[in-house]
Amino acid sequence: MALRWKLYEGKKILQCDFRGLGPDLSLLLLEETGRILLRCNDRILMVSTFDDTQVDTRFVQRVHELGRHLVREKATKVALVGIDSMKYVVREAYAKLAGMCPCFFRSEEEALQWLVN
Repeated sequence: MALRWKLYEGKKILQCDFRGLGPDLSLLLLEETGRILLRCNDRILMVSTFDDTQVDTRFVQRVHELGRHLVREKATKVALVGIDSMKYVVREAYAKLAGMCPCFFRSEEEALQWLVN
């Protein structure tokens, strides 16, 4: 489980790595992401990676809440990596609530390039 700040081409990006996590650990990482967003004074760039991640209804509900209350205020751009068809549904709901549509990418490198340009 990894949540860290990454400097990429001179830009600071919050990197949320959900790869391989089950529902409980995914939810824990999501909660920690929310706590970090609360502490941010400036708007940020975010990349979240979901390869081989399992999410459940608790995760989806919490994504909705965070999207509506935090991401809308705190994020300038959001990139998502490793989204499959079920996670696509989460993205669509997120877009409506957060007021922005995150973009999908096959790799983290593509996502980082999009965020900084």
